[in-house]
Amino acid sequence: MSGRRKAHQLVPWVRYTLGLLFILCTIAPSVGQSFTTEDYYLFPINPGGTNYLAGTMGEMRGTHFHGGIDIRTGGRIGLPVYAAADGYISRARVQAGGFGHVLYMQHPNGTTSVYAHLDRFAPHLEEYLISNQYRREKYFIDLFPPSDRFTFRQGEIIAYSGNTGSSSGPHLHFEIRDPQARVLDPLKFGFKEVTDNIRPTLQRVAFVSLDGDARINGAFGRYEFTVDNTDEGYRLTKPLVLEGRVGIEMQYLDRHNGSSARNGIPEIILTMDSDTVFHQKKTNISYGEMRNIIVHMNYPTYARKRRKFNKLYRDDGNQLSFYLTTNDGLYFDEAPRDLELSLIDSYGNVATFTKSVNQRKIQYPITPEIARFELQGNYLHLQSSDSLITVDANALEYKVAPYHETAAKRYFLWDLRKGLPDTIFADTRKMATHFQTMVPSGQEFQFFNPDINLSFGPRDLFDTLYLRFEKEETLNEEIFRFRNRESAFRQNVEVTLRPKRSYSDQSHVYVKSGRNYAFKGGKWDEGTVQFLTRDLGTYTIKEDTTPPQIRVIRLDASKLIFRIGDDLSGVASYKATLNGDWLLLKYDAKRSRLESADELNKSFDGEFILEVTDNAGNTRIYQKTISNS
Repeated sequence: MSGRRKAHQLVPWVRYTLGLLFILCTIAPSVGQSFTTEDYYLFPINPGGTNYLAGTMGEMRGTHFHGGIDIRTGGRIGLPVYAAADGYISRARVQAGGFGHVLYMQHPNGTTSVYAHLDRFAPHLEEYLISNQYRREKYFIDLFPPSDRFTFRQGEIIAYSGNTGSSSGPHLHFEIRDPQARVLDPLKFGFKEVTDNIRPTLQRVAFVSLDGDARINGAFGRYEFTVDNTDEGYRLTKPLVLEGRVGIEMQYLDRHNGSSARNGIPEIILTMDSDTVFHQKKTNISYGEMRNIIVHMNYPTYARKRRKFNKLYRDDGNQLSFYLTTNDGLYFDEAPRDLELSLIDSYGNVATFTKSVNQRKIQYPITPEIARFELQGNYLHLQSSDSLITVDANALEYKVAPYHETAAKRYFLWDLRKGLPDTIFADTRKMATHFQTMVPSGQEFQFFNPDINLSFGPRDLFDTLYLRFEKEETLNEEIFRFRNRESAFRQNVEVTLRPKRSYSDQSHVYVKSGRNYAFKGGKWDEGTVQFLTRDLGTYTIKEDTTPPQIRVIRLDASKLIFRIGDDLSGVASYKATLNGDWLLLKYDAKRSRLESADELNKSFDGEFILEVTDNAGNTRIYQKTISNS
């Protein structure tokens, strides 16, 4: 076990003594003790054995960075989870999503270890949890025990692994946080339980025009290239000519021995002519920085294709602190340049990509693939067969010439900072753009029109937002459609919808996606409805007057199991009583399942009532007399 102490149990008086010691340690931490010391921590699952990971610290997860490592449990629930080091439980929480059942453990060196998606806690912790759930009559609960209440030595069992919260399968999510509550990379602490001698995999590279004069093989836009894997590293055989300010991006993955999981990479270095122009190293990440992933990766590409590209430049609004060297795009003229990219995983395995650009003239110009027009940065990129197109903006008509031509098509650019086009005339067609206004970042901003109001705070946006919106009315619903699906915000924006139709108190805002509706909520005020969002989509208002469903799976003196659900607004809350007293039922939101707690070892006898309420306020009541005779 690499010199770590084996699991053992302690008698109560020793626990009490340790509790006092831990209080002293938090007041006066050990002199010279480093929280980065290898072998300080025990691997929390199957210590000393072979383990496999399903996720690593810092990997990109859509709208946040992953905070720790995900340890596979072989599809099983109930594996012992061991204390990574001496410490005490500072927090115990049960929530429907997120971490589910989670424990936070404070250690004498100032760090905190986190154990999430648990099935249950150690018996005396579970008893404490249940007693507080009954006292507060709440299943979802957040507890902060005194520091001398639950002390553990390294290697003691503190919980059992599970699949609770937003977990997509049984595993243990494990974090180590420094004294500033920043997540650290657990793989840097000398764990031998995970083996990795496999170099990272580079899947694609992309080059992006970052201003109106930038070109990739003669074209404006963003272009992805697959790469060849050779013994010497990754190569791109296609000739590449870059002009102006260009951003480089990459899609990658990392695998560990014996695992097919697609994990992240903490360190990336880009050089141009041997000079380092970009260097990121994720040694720690603050939870306050997590949302910056929206501008760390190419979010529009993720929204459209679900491909995660790491930008090798700092985009507007990016406040991440793990860049050692960065740029706002690389500037290219006609001179040849040598690019080299290094991908370094947590175990020091390295993959390299090299490419020489601007070595010769363009032989095969890129043909942009755009349908009519697309928005990129501050520009509209358009295609037409016309030799000139007309842009209506600022109550004026502008004739725009193409910047690039092929045998069949011509390509045009319009700088939106010159004015927002109302319409565009091309190919004998009049195209509506639905632009409403330009929303600047870094300041408060209000927008009003007959259908919507929007209120932006100074920190809500990462960058300028070119707001696009249209209102549509069908026979059955009013549709408020924002055409900014590829934009996401740092903080919530306040949106007010101004419907023309009348709605009941059980009507709420829903996100509309095809035939699917997701409850958004909203607060009504004199015929308008307000809600908060961190991305703009398509909204409608629907009435929900149907109560939730309750289906009995098992109902007897020894076990209660139900499946609950709601067809539209979704389940908001539930309450169970037995003979008028509150009764603990565990809720698994992923399976829509309510189940009595086996830990209680309780026999059910008497009048049982279950009330389930949806987000629209509708309630379904199930009532049954249970007899244990």
